[in-house]
Amino acid sequence: MLRMAALTPLIHKRQDKVSTLMALRQEMKTRSFDSLAHALLAIWCVLTLVGCDSSDDSVSRKAKGSPVEIARLLPETVYAQASQLASTPREESIVKSCSRLEGKPTANALPQNTIEVMQEVLFESETPEVRAAVAAGLGNAGSVTSVPRLLDALEDDSPVTRHAAAKSVAKLMGWHVTLQPRDSPKAWSEAAEQLRERWLLFEGSDLYQVATDPEARKRAREVAEKRSLFMRQQGTARKGGEQKSATQPETLEPPARRPSDEDLRQQFKLD
Repeated sequence: MLRMAALTPLIHKRQDKVSTLMALRQEMKTRSFDSLAHALLAIWCVLTLVGCDSSDDSVSRKAKGSPVEIARLLPETVYAQASQLASTPREESIVKSCSRLEGKPTANALPQNTIEVMQEVLFESETPEVRAAVAAGLGNAGSVTSVPRLLDALEDDSPVTRHAAAKSVAKLMGWHVTLQPRDSPKAWSEAAEQLRERWLLFEGSDLYQVATDPEARKRAREVAEKRSLFMRQQGTARKGGEQKSATQPETLEPPARRPSDEDLRQQFKLD
């Protein structure tokens, strides 16, 4: 009995060591799983951002800044046909410029004289593919002032030109034409007339100046940024006030009267 009593502390001490080792082993296993999960997450993020496909078809893989792929208004085959069928060097040069605009943002707008030349080619060219390429180029160039010309192009004799003009109007103004390229010219003329009514309302509004005047657009952007900053500050201040009021301790109401000696004696049961 004395021997067992002497060994009992050693047994407990050994059991404590075993428990500690098991806990450390479990913690190391958990950390290894966490490290593996973090590594897999990092690999997944890299593959998502860089992409696994090595092809050069997507615009997003060519661009360094943005992974967003910009939709094309016209297939590359139409630009190739327009370049081959161009009747003058000016048409060929304009078609190449319009082809280079495909798949790129409209931040770098073309000069106004180039836009005017494109508008002339849109109605002077006798080649439908050239007119379609120019219509798409006006949409990709972000030229809002070209919308009236594009609305006229909705009544073009060529389906490919009508379709390119409709997609350009949708990109510039958000006005979508639900017609198909092979629908009747009468249906396209009616759609163009409805969109002309919209354009007259837009041209008479303040938004037209913002859309066409760079200085007005800059001022509108500055006002919007200041307004957004003010609203964020207001929201932060309001949220801080609510948190402050929620953490304030409750105040106790003052007693209606001072307790008398009899009240104190009854409360503490004093004789």
